[in-house]
Amino acid sequence: MLVHTAPPLAIEPNVDEEERLVQSRATSVEKSRSRRTRSDVSETQQKLDNLQKRLQAAEAKRKDGMQWIGRQCANMFTQLDCKETEAKVVALLVDEDLTQTAMFSRNIASNCNPF
Repeated sequence: MLVHTAPPLAIEPNVDEEERLVQSRATSVEKSRSRRTRSDVSETQQKLDNLQKRLQAAEAKRKDGMQWIGRQCANMFTQLDCKETEAKVVALLVDEDLTQTAMFSRNIASNCNPF
């Protein structure tokens, strides 16, 4: 915490009464300024604490957001992997079907045409 205090005002022992009164008034003015400064410092410290709390909350939200994005990306990549695997399986099935169709076509053609 920041604290600012004014230096004490020295009173010389051989000063007459009028000067002592002036010095006393100056001391009381300095004390009130010091109180005001302490109050300003306290308000500033409270504002700083509030800003730090808001910063921590914002950082926590950002971290949560980044984790959510990471989970969404992982989910999308998993789905993409599944789609790629499905596409490969479908391609293999289509290739197998084409191979069998060609084989059946040759068998039919050879059975229909004995030459």
